[in-house]
Amino acid sequence: MVALSFEILLVEDNPNDVELTLHAFRKNNLSSRIDVVRDGVEALDYIYRTGQYTDRENGDPLLILLDLKLPRLNGLQVLERLKSDPEKKNSCCCSDFVAAGAGYSLKLQSRREQLCQEAGKF
Repeated sequence: MVALSFEILLVEDNPNDVELTLHAFRKNNLSSRIDVVRDGVEALDYIYRTGQYTDRENGDPLLILLDLKLPRLNGLQVLERLKSDPEKKNSCCCSDFVAAGAGYSLKLQSRREQLCQEAGKF
């Protein structure tokens, strides 16, 4: 199996879902780097390089895996913020990717649509 190398931001507050997701990516040799943040405020800090992420050196993630039910700022609010920003509105976000029983799923399509669809298979 060929390893795919790209950066992912995983926004998830449930430690079990974090471990499940990381395991799936490792098992399938996907991504050379997965950074994990635990809530919507931290996600925006990471994306915009503010707060504790001011000096973050790596580039923007190619894919953002975003839980919808997050503390402090929920996933829909994060998506609205990204969609309203001309520089970030084309970010590839797959939302509610772990909560299969939640009954809804939201995907922002972008120029990276194919990558989102492939990542959504796991």
